[in-house]
Amino acid sequence: MRQRIAKFITLTVLLLGVPRIALAQNLASLWLTPTSIYGGQISTGQVTLTGPAPPGGLAVQLSSSNPAVAAIPASVIMKGGEARVQFTVVTAQVKQAAAVMITAGAGGGSKPAVLVVNP
Repeated sequence: MRQRIAKFITLTVLLLGVPRIALAQNLASLWLTPTSIYGGQISTGQVTLTGPAPPGGLAVQLSSSNPAVAAIPASVIMKGGEARVQFTVVTAQVKQAAAVMITAGAGGGSKPAVLVVNP
């Protein structure tokens, strides 16, 4: 009987603790504002999760299909408890319009957004 009570208590504690466990969050969206700019201007990116980041924070990996035209940080850290983070996209002067794919990735998923850089 003692073993049964101990197992029940342990199981109950684990079940009651579930709301405190940070579940893995997925990327909900990646937005760029504005989405079409002149070279030399700055765009702001925003990554949003489906829920709050875990207590220790969450690293979101960023990539640009053409970093010479649209430079971004390699990653941004979403603070624990927050569901969105912003980053800056710095663009270069171009001789012809260029569409650059910006991608955010975390938790095994990714979200793309296109930035058009005009001359």
